[in-house]
Amino acid sequence: MRTGIVVPVYNEKKYLEAVIREVLEINIDKKVFLVDDGSDQETRNIIKKIKNIEVITHKTNQGYGAALISGFKKAIEQNCDFIITIDADRQHLPHRIPEFLKYIKEYDIVSGSRYHRNAKILTPPPSERKYVNFLIQRVLFYLTGIKITDAFCGFRAYKREFLKDIDLKEKGYAFPLEMWYYVYKKKARLKEIPCELYYPEKKDFPGNIKNKKQRLAYYKSVLENLFKRNLEEIFSRAKKEIEDEYFSD
Repeated sequence: MRTGIVVPVYNEKKYLEAVIREVLEINIDKKVFLVDDGSDQETRNIIKKIKNIEVITHKTNQGYGAALISGFKKAIEQNCDFIITIDADRQHLPHRIPEFLKYIKEYDIVSGSRYHRNAKILTPPPSERKYVNFLIQRVLFYLTGIKITDAFCGFRAYKREFLKDIDLKEKGYAFPLEMWYYVYKKKARLKEIPCELYYPEKKDFPGNIKNKKQRLAYYKSVLENLFKRNLEEIFSRAKKEIEDEYFSD
């Protein structure tokens, strides 16, 4: 059974070659799809040197979700049975891929969690990212009843059958929220497994979602559109609860 490994890339010069090399060294039947989401010329020069991968190129930057959607489409077209997503910024360690594959045979989606009780903490998380993640986890629980410990980890495995009929549209960083919506709607079999909590360097979100308040407003609007309801009350309740539980002095 073939695994498609989708690697979204936007100006990931520092770690890109090492990550792809480690992915290629894993001894499984695989095809690596690198999605260049409008990277700068320096990154594209690095990509040109990498062999044994298929490159999907966006001429301009379309967004994290758009890169994954392009990768999914190509992997499905090429009849990959399982699809792994892994970032190119070294937050995800490729040697963990076989563990995801071990579980995906029994589930529709296997999602990595940096906040799982058994996750190894290599670096402390940025406090604002942890706050946003915990808040969205709680909101998703109230909307779906699904208990997760990491709403935004991009290290995941999917069954082809789960992805092939989903009409994914979210092109930005709220893409994981749309995926959780379909996990809920399709009653998907979900497994969360621990992965390393690791931020090798400080990175900001781009543009108008760099600010935490604006980023939460963006996530809220995406969830309201997906679930067709006003979520002001749920967000307020979740905010109070997580601040009392995790972020009180």
